[in-house]
Amino acid sequence: MNAPSCSTSTELHHLKTTPLVKGFTDHKEYIPSPFKRVLFWKEDGPIEVKKKRKEKLPAIVTSPQMLEYFNKKLNTKKEMERQKEERKLAREEKKGIWDKKKAESKQKTKKATTRKKRFLSSSSSSSNDSSTRFSLQEFDILETLESEDEEDVLIANNMN
Repeated sequence: MNAPSCSTSTELHHLKTTPLVKGFTDHKEYIPSPFKRVLFWKEDGPIEVKKKRKEKLPAIVTSPQMLEYFNKKLNTKKEMERQKEERKLAREEKKGIWDKKKAESKQKTKKATTRKKRFLSSSSSSSNDSSTRFSLQEFDILETLESEDEEDVLIANNMN
């Protein structure tokens, strides 16, 4: 076959090819029926041009309508920026509260793990000694629970 003597792709695109069969002009007739159900060709039709919508502006820039338009646009922009700042502050505040709670819970667990058990060493009888040990341990636990409750109340008051 002879290669076309065209140099650009547009010229190649507009070239007409000669059909394989004489009198054959439609490529759909030559394709077997199973493929016809699956393959689709774009029909030649009008090309729709989508218009880009422009913002309509008053004709005179110094007119009151134009000034009102610019002020309205500026106010909406400022309002959106203000709302954005409010959301940012709320996020930061929420994060700060979360970090405080995390630090407090970490501190509580640290207190609980580092707390030492107090034992009373005395030369008295073993039964008396065990009762004093128990009471001192119980006192230590109650003391830490009360301090934690007071901290929780203070945190709740600060949040409100």
